[in-house]
Amino acid sequence: MKTLIACLFIATGLSTMAQDNDIVDTAIAAENFTTLVTAVQAAGLEDALRGEGPFTVLAPTDDAFAELPEGTLAFLLANPDELQRVLLYHVVSGQALAETVVTLDSATTLSGDDITISTVDGQLSINNAQVIATDILATNGVIHVIDKVLLPPAKELDLLDTAIAAGNFTTLVAAVQAAGLEDALRGGGPITVFAPTDDAFAKVPAETLDFLLANPGELQKVLLYHTIAGAVLAETVVTLDSATTLLGEDVTISVVDGQVKVNNATVIATDIVTSNGVIHVIDEVLLPPTEEQLDIVDTAIAAGRFTTLVTALQLTGLDEALRGEGPFTVFAPTDEAFAKLPAEDLADLIADPAALTDILLFHVVSGNFMAPDVLSRNQLLTLQGSRAGITQSEDGVYIEDAQVIAADIAASNGTIHVIDSVIVPRPREGYAYEVTLINGTTNQVFTPPLLISHKPSFTPFEVGEPASSGLAALAQEGDTEGMIDELFPLGDVLDMVAASEPILPGQRATYTLYTKGSINNISVLGMLATSNDTFFSTTVTAPRVLSFKNSVSGTMVSTNVNAYDAGSEYNSESCAHIPGPPCANPGGSPDQAGEGFVSFAKGISGVGDLASATYDWRGPVAILRVQITY
Repeated sequence: MKTLIACLFIATGLSTMAQDNDIVDTAIAAENFTTLVTAVQAAGLEDALRGEGPFTVLAPTDDAFAELPEGTLAFLLANPDELQRVLLYHVVSGQALAETVVTLDSATTLSGDDITISTVDGQLSINNAQVIATDILATNGVIHVIDKVLLPPAKELDLLDTAIAAGNFTTLVAAVQAAGLEDALRGGGPITVFAPTDDAFAKVPAETLDFLLANPGELQKVLLYHTIAGAVLAETVVTLDSATTLLGEDVTISVVDGQVKVNNATVIATDIVTSNGVIHVIDEVLLPPTEEQLDIVDTAIAAGRFTTLVTALQLTGLDEALRGEGPFTVFAPTDEAFAKLPAEDLADLIADPAALTDILLFHVVSGNFMAPDVLSRNQLLTLQGSRAGITQSEDGVYIEDAQVIAADIAASNGTIHVIDSVIVPRPREGYAYEVTLINGTTNQVFTPPLLISHKPSFTPFEVGEPASSGLAALAQEGDTEGMIDELFPLGDVLDMVAASEPILPGQRATYTLYTKGSINNISVLGMLATSNDTFFSTTVTAPRVLSFKNSVSGTMVSTNVNAYDAGSEYNSESCAHIPGPPCANPGGSPDQAGEGFVSFAKGISGVGDLASATYDWRGPVAILRVQITY
């Protein structure tokens, strides 16, 4: 064996003397491990293999990687988790020199799997790979060179991971995740899934698929209609006439001209066995039998407990609107809820259609917000224009002061949640101010801004501190909802206005905002659309109120508005990463991280393809003027 090891050293031209390089740099210097080094970097293991160790690395040469079946390397490089497992299967903890390795029958790798070690006719082998050089020392371990890539024993995947690995169930996997069924398909089981391929989903009308993806409850029903309890293999399936799905509805099973049918879908592959069940592949999506669904108004009528609400909708003409396409989310007070109102108040509302409309619209939200969506928010913007607060306590879920007593009543154009009280929009109190924002740039569009009145002790952000998730969303996408969710519960904030229209260069927009007592600071924030994560903001103290002979007036304050970098994205200055005009791309920064803290914006400096002469700025980007109106 000593003679063999000596020959191996001669073949590599490397000595056993301690090297100055770690394992990664030693591999790079050898020049015949370029694929291995690339794989280590792609798998995110470079820092680990530069660590203290020590490690024993069984290093496949470039020729070894070249012998892998066609497509295997490309698959691994595109799937970092799988690549990492393969690479860790080549690493053993500790420094095992050749004289130790030859005494072993096996070793446990960092992937958790064992390798076999054998010596036949003087040739040292690891699994089916031959060791062609040994004891290449590095500062943090030792490398032994092998002539084949070692592939760890295949893991038995669960139903969902099996579908992911197959590569032709991407729509099914996305649907499972959107419907909240991922944990179920990774669970104990066993269950049998009739799995439609991507081609099968492509046959579904686009509007049907969009509706299902936007309505998780309905999507869940469709997916459960593809699933039956137990691991039912093909040999059993062909003996059945029908099977009861986890939805509770039956599917029919038949054999026609030698082909197995589930309803109208043909089974095109069978018995894909997983750790928690079995998959049979089908060429069409199965849609469960459905009753014709009523719209929101007819659903309320059919329930029999919303007669006052329905009457109020009819008196105001809102019943026709709520029969429209929607979708709408209605927080519906029961007849008992309306009965809590003093009789004279209810009579006044019925006699005043405008006031009644205002109240009813405060119960309606645009969009389909099912219970999990409602619970994820601090507030919802109603069709009345005010925001209704959402809170949770030990007693339950509340919208304003009304408790939600039933949820997720599905209608053809939205969802009804039942509440136990009529909710009334809170009046905007205090002094009203006219807040005017003037876009002073030549080519930067401002996204619809967010205006806030708050106490002097509160600031929406701090220079030098990380941006909140809400501020990052505003700075990256112009989305104000995240900040509103963060600010809505705060006692330091009195009033918020989220504008609906952008402000073009040279244009101005005026809004009404209220202050009261010590809550007398006004802040404005919005995104510079042609940027990665740049936003504008300023804070002013509302001008002093002067009273004279029962009239109220005040001086106007005017201030410059600066631009800030949220620090949440890398500023590529490339159109490919800009969501707003003129690029109008999906956005999203490249992989590089942002600065990590809010700073003064540097402007466009020519890093990417946005011309600095056109989109650059220096100094303030806007003017804010605030004047009391009453």
